[in-house]
Amino acid sequence: MNNKRRLEILGIMTIASSIFLMVSIVSYHPSEEFTISPNIQIENVMGIMGVFFSHYLIKMGFGFSTIIIPILGIVWGWKLFSKQDFPNLIKTTIFSFVGMLLLSVSVGFLIITFLNPIRLDYTP
Repeated sequence: MNNKRRLEILGIMTIASSIFLMVSIVSYHPSEEFTISPNIQIENVMGIMGVFFSHYLIKMGFGFSTIIIPILGIVWGWKLFSKQDFPNLIKTTIFSFVGMLLLSVSVGFLIITFLNPIRLDYTP
């Protein structure tokens, strides 16, 4: 198999797994924690694998800003499949990951600061 065909197959597989990941993240439901009980009601469209990936990316990772990961995966897969040159794709990817991190930290800080104020005047 020649190198061009391998890149096309790798691009298609990257796009397919990115779409799977995107649908898993979009159909995430907070009550689906597979670590609590094996008898949970699965509402994720992608089944138990969707629950697994969305749980670790959203709840244990960077929150809903992880939607950037499958979007970048689709762009990279299209680059591999079409063999087009996307200028500055590596720089865009790095900036997207940094943006995802900053968005996650900023939203977490705002939630902790304004929705869960720490009571310093606590007396039992």
